[in-house]
Amino acid sequence: MSFLGTILGFLGTVAFPFQDPLQKQSPLSTLQQPFLENYTFEPFPLDTNITWMRRDFSELHTAALEGNKQRVEELIKAGADVSASSHTNIIDGGGPLHFAAYGGYVDVVQLLLQAGAGLSSASKSGASALEVAAFNGQVETVKFLLTAGADPTGGTALHAAVASGSEEIFYMFLEAGADISAEGHFGRTPLHYACHAGREKIVHFLLRHSMTPWVDTDPEIPFFSDNEDREIDTFSVIGRVNVSAVDIDGTTALHDAVDSASKTIVQRLLAAGSDVSKADAYGKTALHRAVMYGYKDIVECLIHAGSDVQAADSSGETLLDIAVMEGNLELVRILLSAGAYISSVSENGMTPLHRAPYSPAGRDVARLLLEHGAQVNKQDSGGSTPLHEASSWAHSEVVQALLSSGADVSLSDYAGDTALHRAVTHGDETIARLLLDAGADITQINHDHATVLHLAASHCNEQVVSPLLDAGADFLATDGNGATPLHLAATHDCEGVALLLLDAGADIFALDNSCQTAEYRAAQGGHLELALRLIYRSPMHSWKDKARVYFYSAVARISNLLLGSDLPTLNS
Repeated sequence: MSFLGTILGFLGTVAFPFQDPLQKQSPLSTLQQPFLENYTFEPFPLDTNITWMRRDFSELHTAALEGNKQRVEELIKAGADVSASSHTNIIDGGGPLHFAAYGGYVDVVQLLLQAGAGLSSASKSGASALEVAAFNGQVETVKFLLTAGADPTGGTALHAAVASGSEEIFYMFLEAGADISAEGHFGRTPLHYACHAGREKIVHFLLRHSMTPWVDTDPEIPFFSDNEDREIDTFSVIGRVNVSAVDIDGTTALHDAVDSASKTIVQRLLAAGSDVSKADAYGKTALHRAVMYGYKDIVECLIHAGSDVQAADSSGETLLDIAVMEGNLELVRILLSAGAYISSVSENGMTPLHRAPYSPAGRDVARLLLEHGAQVNKQDSGGSTPLHEASSWAHSEVVQALLSSGADVSLSDYAGDTALHRAVTHGDETIARLLLDAGADITQINHDHATVLHLAASHCNEQVVSPLLDAGADFLATDGNGATPLHLAATHDCEGVALLLLDAGADIFALDNSCQTAEYRAAQGGHLELALRLIYRSPMHSWKDKARVYFYSAVARISNLLLGSDLPTLNS
């Protein structure tokens, strides 16, 4: 776990309390030591409290952050406000003392305290200077602040020490009376932070002081020596750790341990009695997270500990669904071997096979599921089959795998669309040809009485129009509005499609249910160039026809203007 990862773990819910726990961020996460390297700071002799427009903190903040003791002294003598708060992306609401503590400048911290800076003053997120110093691992600064009277028993000082990974600061706070069971922001305990940051030694210490003390007898989990255990057992501890504690998002220490990718911590928590079946507020167990991250060893560990491989989260997604969408063949095999139900359905009726097209390893995942007996023609709550989904997602290799396993090309969803309707809508020529070769009915209509050629024309998918025409698609067929494919091409300004249809013999004079020709639709839509092309393709066009197009186009423009919509251009 990187230092940035540690930062993201600590105080993760302060700024964004309602985010998914996997998305939590600390308000201090943007702090970086090299922040000032590219800036030159000029003194402000006339106004010591002037703030920068770009960063909105005083020069005293700047001097404190730089550790410039001499300048801090000068500014204090000049009357600078040692309690001024900042409004920046550094420590929002923090005073100069916070900035000095972050940088670890003990001499500057001492100066500011002597000048009256509040030892317990808090930033906007509620962090004291002690917490900031602990969070950044500033051991000497923490020692000084404790000597000066800073209280580590309130707020989240111990949590900050855990997140920083500094065992020395952690033990200092314990000796000063910090409670190891204290809840910090949004119900998170030191154990949550230690697990999330992968602090194995601190986790070990905390678990040895849990509500149900235990003795390490598992030879499969090498951890610490007897000498190290005796050393940490010398500390007097306030409070007892609850390994089952949850934060407001329902996250347990076991969830956090999975986030850290530490199999050792996961094993240690399981040995300490963590509930492997506990789900967070999103319905995800620790196993859900392990599968999502692709942590094979942890997945096997949790399954061995009894985690339910059939568990679904709040959205209805099962573990197998997640493994399939991630394209993790190894985890798919592990879950299937552990008894995951291959035909499990989510709330929308989708099976894992429906989700195979979403996967980067779609073909291999689909084949594996089919080999294990997945139902190739299973329909979801909208009537879609896996073939519909593969056609919609333009995954030709999955389409081939499904067709090879007997997928029915004639099945329609509850809108009446077949897989071929889906393929031509998305303009995938390869899939369209595969489906046609497999016997897809080119004349089948959906509930709008639209053929596949209607859909290809309305979506300007020129690349699939040719194979449809070659396969005998009826270019004179009408939909529920009496429109031919040419009408739809004209409506949507699909010039290439319109010309292909005309070359195939489409009727330029055909009327829809509103007695409109394709030419009229094009002109009415402001597609002047296409309308003129349609006229020129007419065997009996005249200057009157051309004038009519301009008239229709003008009427359409005036209508659009009166309605307040954007005027169409000649090219639409």
